[in-house]
Amino acid sequence: MNRVRELLKIDSLHRAGITGAGVGVAVLDSGIFAHADLRGRIAASYDVSDKKQNGSDSDFRGDSHVNGCGMGKDDNIYSKHGFGRAEDDNIYSGHGCGMGKDDNIYSKHDFGRAEDDNGHGTHVAGIIAGDGFLSHGKWRGIAPGARIIAVKVLRKDGLGKAADLMAGMEWVLKNREKYGIRIANISIGARPEGAPEEARLIRGVEALWDAGIVVTAAAGNNGPGAGTVTVPGSSRRIITVGASDDATPVWMGGRRREGYSGCGPVPDTCVIKPEVVAPGGRIMSLAHRYQGYTAKSGTSMAAPIVAGVIALLLGQRPELTPKEVKKLLFETSADLGLPKEKQGWGMVCPEKLLNGKFFR
Repeated sequence: MNRVRELLKIDSLHRAGITGAGVGVAVLDSGIFAHADLRGRIAASYDVSDKKQNGSDSDFRGDSHVNGCGMGKDDNIYSKHGFGRAEDDNIYSGHGCGMGKDDNIYSKHDFGRAEDDNGHGTHVAGIIAGDGFLSHGKWRGIAPGARIIAVKVLRKDGLGKAADLMAGMEWVLKNREKYGIRIANISIGARPEGAPEEARLIRGVEALWDAGIVVTAAAGNNGPGAGTVTVPGSSRRIITVGASDDATPVWMGGRRREGYSGCGPVPDTCVIKPEVVAPGGRIMSLAHRYQGYTAKSGTSMAAPIVAGVIALLLGQRPELTPKEVKKLLFETSADLGLPKEKQGWGMVCPEKLLNGKFFR
């Protein structure tokens, strides 16, 4: 995250007190681990991943399961110093941090913990709102003042059902005012195959959007071919995010990948996707065990970077609607010289988005 913050000049905003304070960001993912870097800012959590849904026709099956768009279980877990594997370390020992592995940092208003047994959701949440407490700020996220609402829709294996994602979105819609939810990040995707479930997911994200919630979604890791943006990122309304740096090879899912970022247009349409891109390769963020950090790659990591930038914007301009936020991204993103179906409008540019006012 230090590399990403430097590239996007985020630290200048933090020094000016621009942290996204009070902006609620719903993370629909694999849940969130009680990491010290998120202490006091997990406003609520809700778990639908193990609840039965009525009707089998709402389930994605086989290769159509919803899954996170980042790296898998073989990622290295680092201590706060990042010097190597720290799988057996309790990094609180002797540091006087006043918090042990079993402490509850969740809000008293929780509907029940959405604990992360996969790691994807914790990593995403750290990109958005980790405050870098255990790394002395090195791996601080984009909007460390934002409040996280954890909605667990993926299982331990990183897969989930369309019905669970729909239930999670419905919960966010119902509780948006209670928890001040302004942004929903969905680093989840399924290959577009024309199934009825896909239309339901599109309607779900667009219902959030129409209710005033800015939705950021990963473009998926099925590139570089045309029409490879995953559902629900294929919705024409929401903000779909690709990886700006996927020309650099990374290890993903146990194999070397490059050119993975999903590309437009949306099948059977002329809708160009993604809208914007952000770094997605080897992003260091929170691990879901040992109070550590881990590097992951994929468009799942790019989407929360943009969600965090939008949290910074809404913290300063809370009156903005999702449509107005999208228009500002269109006007301020930096053209990288890549094809439109690869980069959309270009790299998100916080300096222009916030009028350069707080940069020095």
